[in-house]
Amino acid sequence: MRQTSRRILTLALLAFFLVPAGRALAAEFALEINYAGFGSGEVECEIEGTVEFFCEPEYEAGTVVTLIPTAETGSEFAGWSGDCSGFASCVLTMNKDRSVTATFEEESLPEPEFVLSVTKAGSGSGTVTSSPTGIDCGPLCAVPFVEGTEVTLSAIPTAGSVFSGWVGSGCSGTEPCEVRMDGPRGVTATFDLTSGPPTPPAGTASVGPTAQVKSGKALLKLACNGEGPCAGSLKLTAQIRSGKKTKKLVIGKAPFSLAAGAKKTLKVKLSGPAKQALAKGRHGTPLKAKVSGSGILGSTVTLKPPKK
Repeated sequence: MRQTSRRILTLALLAFFLVPAGRALAAEFALEINYAGFGSGEVECEIEGTVEFFCEPEYEAGTVVTLIPTAETGSEFAGWSGDCSGFASCVLTMNKDRSVTATFEEESLPEPEFVLSVTKAGSGSGTVTSSPTGIDCGPLCAVPFVEGTEVTLSAIPTAGSVFSGWVGSGCSGTEPCEVRMDGPRGVTATFDLTSGPPTPPAGTASVGPTAQVKSGKALLKLACNGEGPCAGSLKLTAQIRSGKKTKKLVIGKAPFSLAAGAKKTLKVKLSGPAKQALAKGRHGTPLKAKVSGSGILGSTVTLKPPKK
């Protein structure tokens, strides 16, 4: 009977000292891998230089696991979250349960572009510029623009020449012409020699420091400075707050043409975000916009909200 009791006591002591040690050596931690985004891909695990296509759900304590994101064709890896961060492979030491999320997005494709070709004709001379910038033509130029871009062309004759008009891609007359890039486009600008005194150099327009907004349009006060006429295209940009972010946006653009020394009010249609920014507050909030473009001085104009 005593021998049996001693044997039971011995086994109990062995269980007390050996089992916890065995559990510590065999401790494992979970590795949870989640996926997000509209793309597709897989995460592979590398252990001691060996890559495993399928990662294990658990690893022994102290194991160093390298997570390798691999995007499928047409997708791209967009980054980690959770216990990993950044855009490269992630190294984890399994000293606790780990959880990561790998985001794969559809691969972004470059926007299609079409070429706008401008040719000069006639006995005179001059230059052709564009807004957005790109066209700055001598005898011939061809520049690609992103599909859907609205390009405004302006013709500036040199001294002794006159701009006689546009031909092609819906352009006509002598005012600045707008071409929408829905495909390859070609425009001809004709400059002829003048029979009278030399044409003075083109003037430069300026915008007044304030402008009232009415019916969704900014009423800009333009003045033509210099000896010659002013022609070109202006663009308004402003810092617009959307949620917690502030973005620099184009809020309006328009071509213009003035005689030398003339003044006029140019109506520029404003974008939706600009109108929303102006409507904030009980009486509306003024919006500062930067003026840029061809044939015009760069400046800042304060847009006043519509009167209520």
